[in-house]
Amino acid sequence: MRVHWNVRRNEIPRQVDPIQKRERIALAVIEIMASRGIEEVSLRDVAAEAGCSMGMVQHYFSTKDDMLAFASGYLADRILHKVSAEIAEASGIGTARAALRITMLHLLPLDEERRREARVWLAFLARATVRPELTPVMREARVVAHDFFLERVRAAIAAGELQPSRDGNADARSLHAFADGMVGLVITGVYSADEAEAAIDHQ
Repeated sequence: MRVHWNVRRNEIPRQVDPIQKRERIALAVIEIMASRGIEEVSLRDVAAEAGCSMGMVQHYFSTKDDMLAFASGYLADRILHKVSAEIAEASGIGTARAALRITMLHLLPLDEERRREARVWLAFLARATVRPELTPVMREARVVAHDFFLERVRAAIAAGELQPSRDGNADARSLHAFADGMVGLVITGVYSADEAEAAIDHQ
């Protein structure tokens, strides 16, 4: 199921719990970043995008970087959830290697939704290099992604699709870094979607 980006359709109901309110604000941050850039994110604009008051935004996030840190973690969790769901839906794929392929391809900006997510993620990454408040969140997202790859590599080893002597951690790092590095190359047009997919298959 595709996630709808536009959050202006309804205001936040009063009965929505705090977690849902924070997630609604995070979606507003992501939408503004995807359409206008991270420099356009302000408490006022986020409140307008989320359909709530500035007071509500400030209640949950005291600073812009607090808000960005939560939104970056929310985006990472959402992407991981979608990859997991895609693998689960493809129950007939049959092999652990095929699950690895799905994982790597899903991380690449090969359609409009993933291009928007990639632009937002790269903006978060760039800001984390100069704003240490974001660094722990970005690091944690990378650790979770590594573990996700490692789980699939170990499944391939257990299924006999990779040699038992393989170093699962090294393979997981290599595959994760390869997919991660391809994001910038695809989004800037160095590689086309077909070329990126062929590169993943070759890897």
